[in-house]
Amino acid sequence: MTIRWDPDSLVLIQRGGNYGRMIRLRDSRLMCVYSHGRQVHFRMSGDEGRTWAPGVTVTRYEHGAATNAEALQLANGTIVVAFNGRPSGGKHPFSIQCVRSTDNGATWEPARTIFEGGVEFENGCWEPALVQLPDGELQVVFANETPYTQSHEQEISAVRSRDGGQTWGDADKIIFRPGHRDGMPVPLLLDDGRTLVVAIEDNGLNGRMKPALTRTSVPDTWSNAPVVGNSPDRWDPLDKPLPRPVYAGAPYICRVPVGHTVLSFQYRSKHTEPDDWSTTYAAACVGDAAARHFGELTHPFAAFGNPQSIWNSVFAKAAKTVTLVSSARLEGVGGLWAIDGVVVSVADE
Repeated sequence: MTIRWDPDSLVLIQRGGNYGRMIRLRDSRLMCVYSHGRQVHFRMSGDEGRTWAPGVTVTRYEHGAATNAEALQLANGTIVVAFNGRPSGGKHPFSIQCVRSTDNGATWEPARTIFEGGVEFENGCWEPALVQLPDGELQVVFANETPYTQSHEQEISAVRSRDGGQTWGDADKIIFRPGHRDGMPVPLLLDDGRTLVVAIEDNGLNGRMKPALTRTSVPDTWSNAPVVGNSPDRWDPLDKPLPRPVYAGAPYICRVPVGHTVLSFQYRSKHTEPDDWSTTYAAACVGDAAARHFGELTHPFAAFGNPQSIWNSVFAKAAKTVTLVSSARLEGVGGLWAIDGVVVSVADE
């Protein structure tokens, strides 16, 4: 299977926007949360993403930047947005916070802090993502440097809520490769309803950061199992592993109703300076329903010359249609862009 991307579907969601994540609400509208300036915002679309209503601010973070937002509508209709509080000035801790709306985004409760990291950038916490299990438990997973003040290691941690995000338990370590930096987790409940996979970026798999998948079972997620480290429950999802020099970080995963999963990441074949993203661009591929055997890499913005396109996410819009949301510069405009693709058989290409 592969993805046929449609250049004519390209849409600018927010000029200057960054780090976008898209969901479908129960009333059929699309919601996209993103960073803009120093706060988290969202826009709604009632026409399948062709046009977007004006942006609405959902955070009032005062100590620096609110970013890395993720959204989820729970089974009871409550919308939860988790975000990363990144302070400046060295006085306040890095944090994972969430805000809730019980009226489809019309109003928002004050933010709740669900985890605090260190005050220093090197000991922070990052990139929360949400999943609700069949029994109603809500989990937020995130990258966590806080326990490793004397090293450059990083783990994936999880916090849990049994009341729809009103109260939260303590953080548990769920994924960790000693001596390395697991990061940018994205959880996904598979079609069987019994398997939870988490996509991460892993610099201990094969050279520079590569996408890796981990797995646990529902309902015993993480609690009755050892931390997933160098075990069979962590694997390279690509049928053709990427060469060691290739950087392929910031993975994202979704499942489409046709019985497949889609994995995206940002790809750079040539090593450049760590903070130079100019040659890094979006890639995506299709796997099976078990989130294995991801095949041919596709490039959503190939028709536009593969410009810088980073911090990507993928959203299953319809039975065979997937939307990639990207922080990119296209048609001379930097901002948050979206493009649609259709999952098809390789034989049909």
